[in-house]
Amino acid sequence: MSDAADDPRFMLQTAILGFHQARVRFREHDADALPERVVIPLAEAMWWAVSIHEGFAELCAADYAKLSGQTGALVLQGARYARNRLGHQRALAVERVNGIIPPLTPPLRMFEFIWRPAADLPPPDRPDPRGLANYERYLSGKAARQTLDDCAGWFETCRNKLHSHFGFAWPASP
Repeated sequence: MSDAADDPRFMLQTAILGFHQARVRFREHDADALPERVVIPLAEAMWWAVSIHEGFAELCAADYAKLSGQTGALVLQGARYARNRLGHQRALAVERVNGIIPPLTPPLRMFEFIWRPAADLPPPDRPDPRGLANYERYLSGKAARQTLDDCAGWFETCRNKLHSHFGFAWPASP
């Protein structure tokens, strides 16, 4: 087991599975869910998302770097900023709002958990201007569900473009 546990491909595969499982748990919350209950699977999904991002950079360095200016990579920079606020400052980075928030994707709900503005969050321990800029551009005021969907979509894009680097079965997306 220790050989597999030390293998970066095995750990990336584990992170992908962890992300998908946390994403499913986040999406299962109903209208009665309180933000502090929703933030647990959300923070876990964000933690795994950043780990996947780092795994791609480690395993596919030059090829992944070529993708760094694409929207999915920029969303991940904003996601890292959000993950750090959730983890390091233990900030309640989302708030529940009533109504249907675009984009309209099934299942439609009459509420959404959206990312709070960066100005309402505790400041980072260390400055992260790129993360902050991408948080404000791609996450702030938007549905957290959409961020997780965007991350999953980016991971699929990376899978398709970087598949020769992996050598493992990709976990099915929910």
